[in-house]
Amino acid sequence: MEKELSNLRKAMNSSTHKGIHFTDIQKKKIRASLDQQEINVIRKPNLSIYLITTLAASLFVLLFYTGLLANLSSNSGVNQGAKQTLESEWKVRDAYTRNSKILFSVSPDPYLSAGKPYGYLFSFKEPFDTYKGKEIEIYAINRETGGRINVLPSKKITEPSPGYSSLGRFTTMLVVPEDGIWKFEVFFDKKLYGDVVLPVGDQNKLILPQLFLPFN
Repeated sequence: MEKELSNLRKAMNSSTHKGIHFTDIQKKKIRASLDQQEINVIRKPNLSIYLITTLAASLFVLLFYTGLLANLSSNSGVNQGAKQTLESEWKVRDAYTRNSKILFSVSPDPYLSAGKPYGYLFSFKEPFDTYKGKEIEIYAINRETGGRINVLPSKKITEPSPGYSSLGRFTTMLVVPEDGIWKFEVFFDKKLYGDVVLPVGDQNKLILPQLFLPFN
């Protein structure tokens, strides 16, 4: 038995399980190889993350600029619409129309200017019963300053215009303090009936017609 154990030890000592199996050079190569693999693993880019990030950034930029352009276009449309509405509202006109029907028109003095009372002839088109017993008022608004003044205090309508069955010839004297474009708003019983827009000249620049005298 002792002899057999001795032979087994000799066999194991001669196997690869004992002794120096790797040289220093081999060890260095193995360590270098392991270090390089570790570096490659750490530095290996994650393509899926980069791809998702790039797509997300592109989508954000696309949505941002699309929304910006849409907003600019919308604002431009709103501003253009507001400008057209303002121009239409202040377009000079001597008649007020509703539902394609003229409710009234006005004929001011041909030499109408600011600072002095001038005559206005209003021609109301509806039957007299529409106006009978109501209070008429007229306000004037200046386009440039936005100033609003009462140019005709409340006056009760009791009878038609002389020679007419209605208010076909309602005359009054009105005065505005400065030249420019004025909107005249007509009210009946505090309710807006309609408006007209008239140019009012500067009295200092008013050109009067020349009088031609016969030669002696």
